[in-house]
Formats: sequence, structure tokens, C-alpha cells
Amino acid sequence: MKGKKRLSSSAAEINDSAFHNKRVIAGSPFDAQKAEPSQQKLTAKPALDPQRADLSWQHVKALNTQFASWVQSQLKSHPDELWKDGVQDYLTHALDIMEKFSDVVNWLKGNAVTGDSLSGAESYRN
Repeated sequence: MKGKKRLSSSAAEINDSAFHNKRVIAGSPFDAQKAEPSQQKLTAKPALDPQRADLSWQHVKALNTQFASWVQSQLKSHPDELWKDGVQDYLTHALDIMEKFSDVVNWLKGNAVTGDSLSGAESYRN
């Protein structure tokens, strides 16, 4: 075709290989998914402990519910102030949850590529 460039097969292979060593990770449900170079070989993934996953889910839900309630209260009582202290407190508690349930967080990160994070993590609750 006139005026259009096609990639040669070797150029296409180079382009594909540039993304071959990338994997999708998720630091938290609020982060956009990012790609990072895979430093590990694929190995057998440990199973998710349903009780630990459920407990972590309960902690996250409680924290978010409390935070949303606090935000609504602040909006009514202090709409003209910055809420830095409350946001920092939320982040501190979120990091504590991530630390306490690092096994669940690591499982979710490790399974984000295959999409197992949602189906595996939620299937025991349904």
C-alpha cells in the first residue's frame, strides 16, 4: 500500500518482546494497574486462605465505611478547611491493614495477571 508502513516480522517480534517481561500489579484497589518488569520465574502460587481474606475484607470495608462517614461529617461541619489529618489517619490505618494482611495482599498482587484475584478472592464469600 502506498504511504503506509508495515512492521517487518522482526520489528513486530521486538515490539512484542518489549512487553513480554511486564506484568500487571495492583498495590491497592485505588491504584491504577501498573506494569513492571517481572523479576521472578513463574512458580506455583500459594493458595489464598479464605478466612484471612474475609477478615481483611471486613477490615477494609469497616475502615472505608468509617472514613466515608467522617468525610460526610467534615463536609457539613468544616467545608472550608483542609482535612489533611483525617486523610493521614485513614492512610495510616490502611497501611496497618496491608501490613497485618500482607499474605492476602501478596496473593492478590501475584494473581492480578491471571484475573484470579477477583474470582478466587470472592468465590468463597458467594
